[in-house]
Amino acid sequence: MFFDDHPDYYDSPVGATRERLRRRYEAIIGANLEVLNGARVIDVGAHDGRWSAAAIGAGARTALAMEGRKAAFDAGRQRNPWGTSLVMVAGDILQKDLVGSFDVGLVLGILYHVPCPWMLLNRVAATGVNSMIIDTNIQPGEHCAVRLVPEDVGDPAMSLGGLGCLPTVPALEAILQDLGFHQVKYYDWNKTQDWTGLPDYERRTRVTLAAWRT
Repeated sequence: MFFDDHPDYYDSPVGATRERLRRRYEAIIGANLEVLNGARVIDVGAHDGRWSAAAIGAGARTALAMEGRKAAFDAGRQRNPWGTSLVMVAGDILQKDLVGSFDVGLVLGILYHVPCPWMLLNRVAATGVNSMIIDTNIQPGEHCAVRLVPEDVGDPAMSLGGLGCLPTVPALEAILQDLGFHQVKYYDWNKTQDWTGLPDYERRTRVTLAAWRT
């Protein structure tokens, strides 16, 4: 598995336990190998670029990983195993202009750290991606709703702006539909037998999905 071959990524202070990364790798990368093969990837809120690196390891052609926190950005540049195929860019996607066109957008662990999920996904969609892979916290509910959540900007696992959100699944799907991503497939976390390191997925307060333009 990729992270066992590149153990530096286990040194991150944010969400980097072996069991968690291994199982998330199955859901994010392993379940989307066909989408990633030969793709130009943009990874927003990329932290240390771990998922960009994993995507290239799974067959992506290139990846641009954008991260707003300096410590995580510096760690990503240091850990990068792919040279110029993986480019780390410092900046906040909600404020920094994106240059280039891409095939796949990675929106992993970042959607719930912004106050407006439509704005973030629209920025990713504007790069021309045909598909997105999304992993996010959600709130339960059968109707379209987004709950704003204050966050501590001093915590490296929290937002840069101090305000995040929790969308319901219907709200997330409505946003994707509005942006032209009409086909959605969820990773089946129900088949998990060992929930070690995965309490949020076990509680069904986090989902992983792929979405495509049609």
